[in-house]
Amino acid sequence: MTLDDLLAARLLHKQRPDLKERLVELLDGLADEPRRGGLGFRTLLSELVGEGAITREQASFVFQQVQRYQGGRALGVYGELLVKEGELSRDQVETMIRSLGEGGDCARLEEALEGLLPAETAARLRFQAKHALDLDANQQLDAYRSRRSAEHAQTLVAGQTGALDTEVSGEKIPSGVYRNELVVPSAAEATGILDRAALGFALSAPRFAVPDWVDTSDELTGRTVGGFRILGLVGQGAMAKVYLADSREIDAPVALKLLSPQATNERKARFKREILANSFFNHENVIDVYDAGVADDGYSYLAMEFFDGTDLEQVLEAEGTLGLTQSLNLTGQLLDALEVAHSAGIVHRDIKPGNIMVDSAGQRAKLTDFGI
Repeated sequence: MTLDDLLAARLLHKQRPDLKERLVELLDGLADEPRRGGLGFRTLLSELVGEGAITREQASFVFQQVQRYQGGRALGVYGELLVKEGELSRDQVETMIRSLGEGGDCARLEEALEGLLPAETAARLRFQAKHALDLDANQQLDAYRSRRSAEHAQTLVAGQTGALDTEVSGEKIPSGVYRNELVVPSAAEATGILDRAALGFALSAPRFAVPDWVDTSDELTGRTVGGFRILGLVGQGAMAKVYLADSREIDAPVALKLLSPQATNERKARFKREILANSFFNHENVIDVYDAGVADDGYSYLAMEFFDGTDLEQVLEAEGTLGLTQSLNLTGQLLDALEVAHSAGIVHRDIKPGNIMVDSAGQRAKLTDFGI
């Protein structure tokens, strides 16, 4: 379940109270699923359209209303952070946001700020705004789940509607959904979101640029595990997930590999072997390890150097083959790393393109996943 699902349910419940019980059932079903993404994933609206409870026209209308509301929240929070930064006055920020019109978003506001604010500052504030909204979304979903376990279905969707709890007005479209307007998020609401997201280390900007492709909407974003603050999801394999993280103690990006407390004993043993293998040696062509252990919440973690590159498997899929000079260069680096590892009594056990990282220039290689 995502916040979009919950917001759509609240808006539909106001306009189609006859769907109340079905909305709650669908939210319960979606809440039990892992976070979804990609084409074809289930949403509350797609399920309702599929079973004929609402039309495509109704679903499109609700979807647009939710997206407009979400965009307004994002702009409001970004604008509030701009004001707090002190570079621009509140009047200036509000005028710029109004000038963007209904299609305005944070990216367009950032373009409008060009020349008025250093690009690095604008990008940092946009990251903080997204981070705050993701944390707030997770808190809203957690609050819903808590209410769901304690309250009768009659109050689940209708209660705690916030800015979606508006008077219905206007003309009905043919399918029966009202064309009502959602309340534009105010500065007070934006401040409330920032407060709930816990300003301070939990929301302070990292001391490095966060790549755009990092998924900051993951449910663990904002949590601290083993002293490392999670900034977003980098990727995941069959055994564990890897997050971008930072720390008060390390002035550099951190790749935080997490194994769930619910992992099987076999996977926990494999994860422990990886930790032990990486602790016996270091080399410039091997991902450096900063720390490892088991956090209080049961997550096993391995904190490593964050290498902003692509695995060789993806490089070969994109380019087909590497040139002779490049191949000899990368192979020499990997052989040097393996020589040091073997001298320390460590065997990699799984050398393959997917376990070799290459930088964007294609000139530097790093071995990963020792001991698996």
